[in-house]
Amino acid sequence: MKKLVIFLFFLLSAPIFAQQITHLKTVSHHYFDSLPSASGVGIYQNKIYLVADDLPWLIEMNFEDAILHKYQLSGITKMEHGRTPKKIKADFESMTFVHQRDADYFLIFSSGSKKVTRDTAYLFSLSTKKVLAKRNLRPWYNNIKEKAGMGADDEINIEGSAVVDGNIYLAHRGNVSGNFLAVSSLNDFLSYLSGKTNRVPEVEIITFKLPSRQGVSAGLSGLCAMPGNDGLLVTASLEATTDVLSDGTVLGSYLGYIPLKTIHEGKIYLTPITGENNQMMAKKQEGITLMDMNKQGRYRVLTVCDNDDGTSDTWQFLFELNQAK
Repeated sequence: MKKLVIFLFFLLSAPIFAQQITHLKTVSHHYFDSLPSASGVGIYQNKIYLVADDLPWLIEMNFEDAILHKYQLSGITKMEHGRTPKKIKADFESMTFVHQRDADYFLIFSSGSKKVTRDTAYLFSLSTKKVLAKRNLRPWYNNIKEKAGMGADDEINIEGSAVVDGNIYLAHRGNVSGNFLAVSSLNDFLSYLSGKTNRVPEVEIITFKLPSRQGVSAGLSGLCAMPGNDGLLVTASLEATTDVLSDGTVLGSYLGYIPLKTIHEGKIYLTPITGENNQMMAKKQEGITLMDMNKQGRYRVLTVCDNDDGTSDTWQFLFELNQAK
């Protein structure tokens, strides 16, 4: 009886990694040998938009994988071998779509993993194709660190962002200091970003326990909103590194979702992304955006991979979702 009680306690208190995503299927894959470090992705009016942590631009592509435009974001223009040098790069790691006051935008975030060069956000207008506002977010990032209980020597690593139901969610990749979402009011954040106020937005921290493999903890790496604002679709990657600045051996990635109705319970549902041999693909999925959901309830998403070698991938996945109770 004692063993049964212990087992039930472990079962009820353990994090949830149940495979609620089923029938996961690769629809397409494209490899870019001259596009380094793709890390964030969005779709607008049948065009694909990408940011990369080693590039200073927002890149516009069509669905035939042709690059149409490069819109300057960062003021850093120095390039070495087609990439911004690591010491000065803006480290764009996430982007999300925003519809506000009958206008459409992309919000683009630096990771925050380094002061000065990596802590700026940009509001990019999709009508004028120009940066409408930008701001150094170090005070807000410090607020996030404090609320998350991070040490003075630890640095945040924002890798995903999404807007849902009037809030903005930022995903901290916790391969070093634990995974969490930082949540703020979208209106408060946009007022701060545009300079209408200097008041740093209030933030709520929601922590998550992710699985480990071969001693490596998975880290949240991408985020987007689900249809109907019911939850968040996520990617989580396994990378053997001990800090937020260095690359490491990639063991694979997960695709998953977080239901909003149980988000404060830390529930996250993850499924390994596998290849033809049914083994986990050694790919670092870094960004995700929803393409569509058909009448049969199948979701199609577009993801991007940073290969850490000056190349990138885009993937399309199709899957079904068993809504968690």
